[in-house]
Amino acid sequence: MNEWVTNAPTFAVVGKINMGKSSVLSTLLEIDDDKLIRVSPTPGETTRCYALPLTFDDREMIRFVDTPGFSRAMEAMRAIQDLHGPGTPDLKTIKQFVTEQLEKGEFEDEARLLQPVIEGAGVLYVIDPSKPLRDAFVAEMEILRWTGTPRMALLNEKAANTERTEEWRKRLGSYFNLVRTFNAHRARFDERRSLLKSLLEIDETNKSRIEETIRLIDREWEQRREESAEFIMDFLAKALKHRETEKIDEKEEELEHRKERVKEQLKKRYYSKIATYEEKTYAKLLKLYRHKLLKVEVVEEKFHGVDLSSEETWQKWGLSRSQLAIAGGPVSYTHLTLPTIYSV
Repeated sequence: MNEWVTNAPTFAVVGKINMGKSSVLSTLLEIDDDKLIRVSPTPGETTRCYALPLTFDDREMIRFVDTPGFSRAMEAMRAIQDLHGPGTPDLKTIKQFVTEQLEKGEFEDEARLLQPVIEGAGVLYVIDPSKPLRDAFVAEMEILRWTGTPRMALLNEKAANTERTEEWRKRLGSYFNLVRTFNAHRARFDERRSLLKSLLEIDETNKSRIEETIRLIDREWEQRREESAEFIMDFLAKALKHRETEKIDEKEEELEHRKERVKEQLKKRYYSKIATYEEKTYAKLLKLYRHKLLKVEVVEEKFHGVDLSSEETWQKWGLSRSQLAIAGGPVSYTHLTLPTIYSV
């Protein structure tokens, strides 16, 4: 019975320690939670395999497996060659190696990362192309090639230095069915979608399931955009309608310094309330886009001096005053000026 591979398309994410495997997984799965994805400053944090499903309506569409990093690839490659004897090692030999090493523990990391692969999982091999292409990396590629499973290499460009990228691309092309460049830290929706679509090129047997997953992702993204627009419209409507007033008597009305003090107090209350509206809107948007770790600091002082009656204000928002009036729903045009600071 398989431990890692189910009826869902399954892909093992493998590579050397600290190449960015967990970051790639976080992007693919949209999981911003370090309790689920082990992203750590300590190299080798992942010490066993973890199944991470991409689900819709509690249905597992695609399964990714986070694996330990290669730690002794050169020695493991030689051990597999010795085990096989003359000729090129094959999947049968890799299975024997995994079984023996899980008992011996000499190459435990390599044995564990190969577990889902020998069960039939496809391979996403993650490489940081800013690193020199050393023999240990070639050993990793050889081991993965011997499994015969569908394989895609991901050049995870974490650094600005890309002078070695072409060298990596050429070498990887000899060992993998497909080579893609993917920056996990900067990838947006289109890049994530494109990478998931690339799975079709190495796993045609699960074509319908992967295509269905992409359709579901597209639908979910469109729903998010619509909900985001509603959140922002609601924020604008509340901000445009909000008023702060305070009554002062006739005597105080004649005192200019008293009026100015009241104005400043009301301004502070007004901008504080607007900042509260904005903070709540950010919280909704972060939840909608599954950003659990990202925090947004709202500074109410940034609102001070904003003149809603100024043409420059509308231009910064990319709207005419009449367009924002429509966005505000029932808010009338006359409400688009700053609120009356005091009333008698």
